[in-house]
Amino acid sequence: MHRGRMEVLMRRTVGGENSRVFLLGTVHDTAQSRRDVAESVEVLRPQKLFLELDNIRASRLHKFRLSEFFVARRKAEFLGIDVVYGDQLHEDNFAMVEKRLGELLNENPSIPEEVLMDRVTKEIVIG
Repeated sequence: MHRGRMEVLMRRTVGGENSRVFLLGTVHDTAQSRRDVAESVEVLRPQKLFLELDNIRASRLHKFRLSEFFVARRKAEFLGIDVVYGDQLHEDNFAMVEKRLGELLNENPSIPEEVLMDRVTKEIVIG
């Protein structure tokens, strides 16, 4: 998925009603991502808005007004849309990255750490 490209992640019928889940790819902290997010929430008006943030980062969101997460939450609250947060704790994510990077450094001591970090990012973050 590329930034700003909206994809239907899932279609499902429950009790005769159609449900759709949309996934919007963003580039963090850019003006275009903030516009994309605000427009998507405005146009789609979902019943629930899921933000990929753990509760700790969500509680600090008010400090990051240039974040697309902040813009999405503000737009959802303005429209009366429930906001749901869900992600692993940031510390857990870093622990996974550090562990995998250490493994790769031991296996490939001649490869620069930056190259291995790109590989770890693709494996863990992008999936």
